[in-house]
Formats: sequence, C-alpha cells, structure tokens
Amino acid sequence: MVPAGARARVLVLSALAALPAGAGPAGLPKQPLPKLLAATNAAAHDSLAPPGAMGATSRALVVARERRLTTADYAQLAKLVAGDAASGDYFGFSLAIDGDTVVIGAYGAGPGVAYILRASDGVQLAKLMASDAAADDYFGWSVAINGDTVVVGARQDDDGGSSSGSVYVFRTSDGGATYVEVAKLTASDAAVGDRFGFSVAIDGSTVVVGANQWGNGGSGAAYVFRTSDGGA
Repeated sequence: MVPAGARARVLVLSALAALPAGAGPAGLPKQPLPKLLAATNAAAHDSLAPPGAMGATSRALVVARERRLTTADYAQLAKLVAGDAASGDYFGFSLAIDGDTVVIGAYGAGPGVAYILRASDGVQLAKLMASDAAADDYFGWSVAINGDTVVVGARQDDDGGSSSGSVYVFRTSDGGATYVEVAKLTASDAAVGDRFGFSVAIDGSTVVVGANQWGNGGSGAAYVFRTSDGGA
C-alpha cells in the first residue's frame, strides 16, 4: 500500500518510466498545455488509478504539470521590534505593508500603539497613538496602509457605547518622518459591543471597516468610507 503522502511522487515517476525509451520532456505531445488539459479532461480519473493503469495521455499530463513547478527563494532582511518594547504589548498582532513601509499594531501597549517601520532595515520611523486614547481601547488591533495613509482600528473604543469601536486615519506629508491624525471614523448606527474596527482595509481613497459583533447574535457588518478631499 502506497502512503497517501507519497502518491503524487509515485504517479510522476510512473509517468516518466512509461514514456518511450530515450524520451523526456521533448517526447511530450506537441500541443499547448491548455489544449492538452482539455483533451484529457474526460480521462481525469486515470490520474487516480494505479500507475500501470494510466493512459498515455494522462502520463503526458502528469509530466507536463511537473515541468511547470517553480520555486522561490526568500532571504530575511530584518527582524522588526518596537524601540520601547514591553511585556504584554502584543507587538505584531496586526501588520500591513506597502512598499518598504510596514505598520505594526501593539494593542496591548497601554491604550494601544501602531508603529511605522522600514522593512529593509527595521528602522522605526514613527509611533502612532490616538488623540483621545483611553485605557483598553485596543488601538492597533487592526491596521492597514496605502501610500501616505495609515488606518488603525480600536475595536473597544467607547464613542458609541462600550466597545462600540472606532477607526483612526493618519497621513504623512513628509515622506514618513511624521504622521498626523486626520480623521476618526465611527459607524452611523454605532451600538454597544459592535467592535467596529475589528478589521480594516484601504485602497486609494476608500476605507472598509469590519464590525464583527454588529447585529443580532453578532452577525457582523462592514462599513465603507470614502474621502473626497484626499483624506485631509
């Protein structure tokens, strides 16, 4: 009995062995791979059959798939840590990247913090905090970045009732040297326990905010915001 984890390797080896002597990739049918896939669709069950029962077309398909496999190498550039790291900060709970700029949330650092760092060398560029920060707001629970704009969620902020949640928008106009809070977003129907800001995303001038506990029984909702003045 062939172990399930080794089945794919057995199929590929069997397919190679079944080709005519001296044949390799050059011995495959001379037709584009998409056409080959379509031609073998009806015989797809052959790929699950014992090696000896595979049809010639299916054998060619397995080899063609093998030739398409690629690998990628990644090298560690930096290890990112907060300049004022402390126990219970939960630095790294949330993060986002745009180009060489990374924003990392640490919702356990007091009322919560978001750090801006350079990905290539780990240099800390800025530390963001809410202008009206309060204990246990969980500022930094969620983060997003797009160009010069950073969005930070504080799912336990209390503007609309306990843990109703809010989201803060920051912008830089000096290449990331400083960030200014330009807006605070809340739901038009904010209610206790909604956790608005549980998740955030941004693309251009549009921000989307998740409130995973909104509604009866926590059915959840997402709110879409758009700025018409560039976020100013």
